Amino acid sequence: MLNDKNIFALPIIKLQMFRKKWYVFLIVSFTSILGFSQDSLQVNNVPNSYPTIRFSYGHGRVLATNDFLRTANKNQSPITQQRNISAEVIFQTTGKKDWYQLFGFPKLGLGFQQSWYPQTNELGSPIALYAIIESPIHKWKNAQLDWGFHFGVNMNWNPYNSETNPNNLIIGSKATFYAHFGIIYHQNIGERFGLDASIGMTHASNGAVKMPNAGINIFDPRIAITYDLQNEKPKVSPRKLTDFHSSNELSLSYAIGTKQLGVINADSTSKALFGDKNFTIYNFVLLYQRQVSRLSRVGAGIDFTVDPADNANGIIYGDKNSTYPAPFNEQAKLALILSYELCLDRLSLILQPGFYFYRTTHDPKPFFYQRIGVRYQIYKGLYTGASLRAVNFGQADWIEFTIGYKLKF
Repeated sequence: MLNDKNIFALPIIKLQMFRKKWYVFLIVSFTSILGFSQDSLQVNNVPNSYPTIRFSYGHGRVLATNDFLRTANKNQSPITQQRNISAEVIFQTTGKKDWYQLFGFPKLGLGFQQSWYPQTNELGSPIALYAIIESPIHKWKNAQLDWGFHFGVNMNWNPYNSETNPNNLIIGSKATFYAHFGIIYHQNIGERFGLDASIGMTHASNGAVKMPNAGINIFDPRIAITYDLQNEKPKVSPRKLTDFHSSNELSLSYAIGTKQLGVINADSTSKALFGDKNFTIYNFVLLYQRQVSRLSRVGAGIDFTVDPADNANGIIYGDKNSTYPAPFNEQAKLALILSYELCLDRLSLILQPGFYFYRTTHDPKPFFYQRIGVRYQIYKGLYTGASLRAVNFGQADWIEFTIGYKLKF
């Protein structure tokens, strides 16, 4: 019988630091990944990227997705309002890499946001640091319509605490993931100034690293002023793309994650056993993919996971035949995964639906799961990354931090 401290732990990983400081890893990852936007600013005959700064104000509407946001809070009234201010630096790409052209010459950057909830102090005043990618939908002479995706970390929440903050059943940690998707209209005003108006959705949750983790969703319209740091904008024009050759790829990756289980509505025995327990999950993926275009890889593989939380989750849901600690054969599970990878130079965005074909019968979660995340090539075939494994197309199961190696042929 094995518990969650088993032979798959990498000796160099300090799990206590990982559990408490996972958001530091993400900040470092995002700033490193954004370095790819400046990798080749000296390519001959291609003008440099140019920077813009943007200051925005958001007047958000909180979606009432749970009882806390409806009336089960300290004030016993709906929590509907969120406000935010942001400062961002954005670089307009000009075609130094093939994918810049294939994406319509996107903007890349970093942002900082301060938000607050004027109707309550139970959520805190989160501070976000995030990466930015924005790409055009349509252009006019002095205006532009873009889609934008911002992804990073949100810190400084006032998390759930059974004594000091017992009503906040949506955020259980001081740091969460931050994601924003929006449509942005930009209007030039003079040589350097511009105005932006956008509508979008913002989401924050921690991927079940710490419970509770219902998360929060916000309808997030914003207005902004922009200022170009260069007076003369480089011309953005297509150039001849490099030759494309299809290739095959075989990769092996190792991932580690941690999670807690939701016991707030469970019986007293489950709360005592699993209330504050962190379960460590280990994962190997053997994956074959084929590069079918400059931007896309597709493939399939086998996913092997060791998850000591499955039987514990069964106990929480009332399975009287479930035992904990579980024997190894009830911790291990195998899945077939399909894979799509969007390739942006060294950075890749991955989407992998998975289907368990071997696992414990005491696991109450669905057999079908979804993995979404990022990969970044460090050196030749060596890569690292982070991803969310979810069920029911949005319910977080755990966060994985990955290292792997791939061979091309």
